[in-house]
Amino acid sequence: LSCSINTKYDFNGYYKDCVAVYQYRSVMNNGKMRIALNIPLMLSHGLNKNEMIEEIEISMWHEVGHGIVQWIKSLRRKDTQTQTGYFKGQIIKDLRNILNNEEECVEEFGVHKSGYYAYSTIDDFIEKYSEIIKA
Repeated sequence: LSCSINTKYDFNGYYKDCVAVYQYRSVMNNGKMRIALNIPLMLSHGLNKNEMIEEIEISMWHEVGHGIVQWIKSLRRKDTQTQTGYFKGQIIKDLRNILNNEEECVEEFGVHKSGYYAYSTIDDFIEKYSEIIKA
């Protein structure tokens, strides 16, 4: 998987109050997810330089987390369609936990990847099931 930042994303409308977005289904394009950062909105929060860096970093990883979850969901769908049987038992329970709590899991992932929190449910899932995810 890879990620790029769309600097021309239009934050008007529905996403005007979001500091960042994951461009839905972009990861389905050969694993290349696209995210966008609403820097003007972040600047309006009156953050100092260090807080701004922290906000950007956490927001980027948070949105990448959404892309990873979508990628794993697509692997699960492919597994069901091809009947390979990789997604069964505990992996399904763990995936369901992530899907039922996606927003909390991606926030945890963002804070974890930025070095501010020691644990991430998504990171744990990736590590635990890396052989299935890479299959």
